Amino acid sequence: MNSAFNYPNYFSMIPSGPAPKLSYTKDFLELAVRQNPKPQTVAIVAADAGHGVYTSEGARENVKTAGLTIVYDRRYPSTTTDLVPVVRAIAETNPDLVIVCSYPPDSVGMVRAVSEVGFKPKMIGGAMVGLQSTAIKARLGPLLNGWTNFDFWLPVPKMQKALASDP
Repeated sequence: MNSAFNYPNYFSMIPSGPAPKLSYTKDFLELAVRQNPKPQTVAIVAADAGHGVYTSEGARENVKTAGLTIVYDRRYPSTTTDLVPVVRAIAETNPDLVIVCSYPPDSVGMVRAVSEVGFKPKMIGGAMVGLQSTAIKARLGPLLNGWTNFDFWLPVPKMQKALASDP
């Protein structure tokens, strides 16, 4: 995550692998193209700040690799609180897939706006920070039905084995 700045004393423990820019949306798109009929069009929407910009760059590369067409590719100011107009603009392009690259407040806002508008693409989600939080999941409840997003986890048996072998 420090590849753009190269801060000498910065360390971040995010398990996104050797290609972090691509990792947030790679599996989303690999899963999406398995649908029958195969999706053809993608909307990419991102917060105009660090994570949003970074992950949307990776999303563009992954979309190209998947052979899909981008029909909407825009950023919104990270201070945006009403995402309904953004969702309406995306819906007008009628994309099969929507990749959202967002931070926790706008992840919540995006889920609520999509529900309010009644927008139902074939698949939506991708790189939304915050939806991994139990508190946010509990707050959004059934509004999360139909969303597909990244998460970081380690199965409990492997965790227990790893902890047991730690001196």
